[in-house]
Order: sequence, then C-alpha cells, then structure tokens
Amino acid sequence: MLYFLLSKQFSFPLLGTILNSIYYTLIYAGIVVSCIFIYKRLTENLGYSKRRIAVFVFLAFLFSFPAGVISSRAANMFYYPITLWNAEFFGEQFINGKNQTFHASLALPAILIFILMSAFKIRYWEGLDTIFLHIPMAHAFGRTGCFLVGCCYGNRISFSFLGKEVSFENPVPLYAVIGNILLYLFLKRCFNRIYCKENERRKGTGTVTAFYLIGYGIMRFCLEMIRKEKIIAFGLTQAQLVMIVFILAGGLILYKAKRSRNA
Repeated sequence: MLYFLLSKQFSFPLLGTILNSIYYTLIYAGIVVSCIFIYKRLTENLGYSKRRIAVFVFLAFLFSFPAGVISSRAANMFYYPITLWNAEFFGEQFINGKNQTFHASLALPAILIFILMSAFKIRYWEGLDTIFLHIPMAHAFGRTGCFLVGCCYGNRISFSFLGKEVSFENPVPLYAVIGNILLYLFLKRCFNRIYCKENERRKGTGTVTAFYLIGYGIMRFCLEMIRKEKIIAFGLTQAQLVMIVFILAGGLILYKAKRSRNA
C-alpha cells in the first residue's frame, strides 16, 4: 500500500529503509503495548509482585524480538526437502534464512519465557494464559505493518465492476489484523471469566492458551489458501502443517482444562 504512494517520492535504497522502519516500528509497538498489558494483568488481576513482574516483562521484551527472528530464520529449512536437512544446512538457515514466519517466531521466545516463569515463580498456566491473551494484540500491530508496506499479500483477484476490469492482490494482512482483533476480544472475555474474583479456585486455567492455539490455527490455515506460499507436503503449506499441530495441541489443553474444571 505505502509502496505505491512513497515510490513516487523516494527511490531505493531510501524507500526500502523507510518501509522497513515503518514495519519494524509497528512490530516493536505491538510488543511494547502487549508487555504493558501483560504487566497489568499479572499484577492487578493475578496479584503478583509489581517489582518482580516488572523485571520479568522487561527481560521478556528484550529477548522476544531477536529470539523470534532467530527461530523464524531457523525454520527456513522446512521449506526444503528433508534430504537436505543436516546440522550444516540448519546453521546456514539459522544465520542467513530470508523467510520470516510468525508461528516459527514463537518457538524460541516460548522456551525462554518458560525459563523466566520458573525463575520468577510465575505459575505456568496463569503466565501462559496472560501471554497468549495478548499475542493477537501484538500480531495485529505486526500485520498492520505488513499491510502498509505491501508484504504477505495473497493471490491476485480479478473481477468486473460497472463494465470495468478490476484487479488487485488479495490484502491478506488486513484479514489477519481483523481476525487477530476478534480473537483478542474473545480471549479477553474468557480470561475475565476464569480469573475473576468469584472464581477463587481458578478452575479452567489453560483455556485461554488452548483457545488461542485453536482459534489462530483455524484462521491461519484458512488464510493460507489465498496466500502465495510454497506447498511443502500433502498439498499443504508449511504454515498449514504447523497449524494442524496448533489445533491438536489446543484441543488437548482444552480437554485437560475441562477436566480440571469438573474435578
């Protein structure tokens, strides 16, 4: 979107610098806003020490983006045949990989956050529910950047309107922004029910995490159908294969959360 507007005023490499600056500024803005809300939820709703959570959130903010980029680049190897997979190829993709995938960017930060939650004595399901509640918020910021700079668009759409042929690339990032906002609002309602004062025993912890994995998994699986992505196996893209894992994992967590509510 901005490319067509700014390309009339600026040329590369300055244009590329401007677009990248807008894109990464929105990603960092999403992380900052989410961290602020995570801090408020953990301290005000869940009663954790403000000082302890402030340090936890600050450390999470520091490593979340670089760790996400590293794990996202490492996932580049999954775009290639399994016969090429080895330690050397993994290292090459880890350092020089060009593709960026959101779901892969969650892997390394998730491991580090688990370690931080242990170190700061945050109960796992409470911490995960709080974090997964706000991931759609941060993701909506990032996808807004995609929409503005023109990346991650889908296949071209052509149709006739008032006797004229109209053609444009499917604005998949815009759909993702709307989907993530709706997912956040739904998860927020679930979170408020589980962590309200009336639910003193905190039955159903893990439900927010489960609904995120299921909800985002279904949304991304469907969006892949109109994106220009490489088919990896079984007629599916890399993201679709991972989303099946997301949905199954979410279903398992939801089943366990339901059993804990009924116990």
